[in-house]
Amino acid sequence: MTNSTLPLTQHPGVWRASEGRHQDTTQRQDTGFAALNTALGGGFPASGLIRLRSLCGVGELSLLKTVLGQNNSEKLLVFINPPGQIHQAWLHQMAINPANVTVVHCRSGDEALWAAEQCLKSEACYQVLLWHDAITTKQARRLQVASTQHRLRCLLFENKRVQRIALPLTLDLDIQAVTGGLQIDITKNRGAWPTSATQLMFCYTPTNQAIYRAMDNTSALHALSHIAG
Repeated sequence: MTNSTLPLTQHPGVWRASEGRHQDTTQRQDTGFAALNTALGGGFPASGLIRLRSLCGVGELSLLKTVLGQNNSEKLLVFINPPGQIHQAWLHQMAINPANVTVVHCRSGDEALWAAEQCLKSEACYQVLLWHDAITTKQARRLQVASTQHRLRCLLFENKRVQRIALPLTLDLDIQAVTGGLQIDITKNRGAWPTSATQLMFCYTPTNQAIYRAMDNTSALHALSHIAG
């Protein structure tokens, strides 16, 4: 090794695989799941563009219950082009103050990207959630720069059926439903290693199990009444 290469190898922006995770200086926040915190190297990055790829409605928002509820200010949580209605009861279940929530419906993908970038730069928001299935590398880079510079998260939800393209991201997650919860594959994690098959057992999303149990009980009582009669 020559003296001319020493400044480069010692530069704080250079990360070497042999150093492992201990060099990661990314500020992270608790996810609410010990296994996921471990897989991520401490939790969700506090800023940057984060992509979550899944089928719609598998529990991808419920996964973020702790992350979305971490608002120690009166700043806004912004939903841009969500695929369904954001109900007040759901917000309360997620420990989110409805007064701090703004929902933006845009007529086009370009308008949604513009709205997301303005929210990131406004200093009025603490997290921005964007649903978009056709983002380009250039568009993603703008969101990554804005979210990093202004120190907040931009959560990009992308349908898993859309072909994956490489994007400038802080974190990239693949999410799929499994029995009793979700499986998380971390395909990119800045400052840490990717990991696969982290399983989280939980269910915040309402199901019809209570109805099924009530119907079964009704059927059993009906059968007993016939026997007794």
